[in-house]
Amino acid sequence: MKVKLTFGESLPLDANLHSWDNGIRLGEKNMNTQENGLSGGPCPGETAEDSAHLRPSRPLGRYGTDAQIASSEDKIRDLHTIYLQERVTDAGFQLMAKLQLPYLRELHIIDTAISDQGIIAIEEMTELRWLNIDRAKIGNSSLVCIRNLENLVGLHLTSTRINDAGLWKLGRLKQLEYLNLQQNEISDLGMPDLAKLENLKTLCLDYTLVSDSGLLKLIGMKNLRTLSLLHTKVTAIGAAWLQVLLPECLIRLAGHPITFGGLPMGEPIRISLVLPSRLDDQQQCGK
Repeated sequence: MKVKLTFGESLPLDANLHSWDNGIRLGEKNMNTQENGLSGGPCPGETAEDSAHLRPSRPLGRYGTDAQIASSEDKIRDLHTIYLQERVTDAGFQLMAKLQLPYLRELHIIDTAISDQGIIAIEEMTELRWLNIDRAKIGNSSLVCIRNLENLVGLHLTSTRINDAGLWKLGRLKQLEYLNLQQNEISDLGMPDLAKLENLKTLCLDYTLVSDSGLLKLIGMKNLRTLSLLHTKVTAIGAAWLQVLLPECLIRLAGHPITFGGLPMGEPIRISLVLPSRLDDQQQCGK
């Protein structure tokens, strides 16, 4: 089929969208990065409605050492949201997990000493809806535990040691709607596994090795509404091609208006893309 694409209309870029590194959390726009314990804000496209759906009401607790956890056992049992930061180790995390935590729905593990050995304890937290692990020394083996959290709706795994070889383990997370894999060794090889996450609405691949070839594997993600590709190997042409196939998805690329032939997006350039009529043919094009 032939599709006419007008640059500047088919790849909208909203100047008001939050970027991952602006220090603003979903539903907490006035909290700075240091206070809220996150390295970045929500992925572009998340709304206040998403906040109400994904992030339950507090109480919350913040713990920076194993000793703080040990001295707060009674309080921790009643928390909905927990931040672990700084000097929390495997021992502290395992102690916390043994408390059963029946009300815990949101967990943030930020720049701690928790390793693959310690993260095994997360299997006890089966009611989690939102998990954020940032700047952690965990790899693909930790995904074996995380994949058992089948109630997860939001998952942030940023600046870790995971790579393409472990992404297939996320396939069990059928309810997952938001996934951030920013600053990991993720490339085109991992895209087929991500494409199996059929309910995914928001996907952030900023600062990864994904290129145009990898985008071909995402064309079946019809529920995707936001795809962030800042500082990747994806080109404007590749993003435009995917936009045609996923017209309801907002695609962000390079952090500034996409250009074509050196001309800014504001200048109307009409091109005709001749696309294969069958999915099989589309896949052949990527070989």
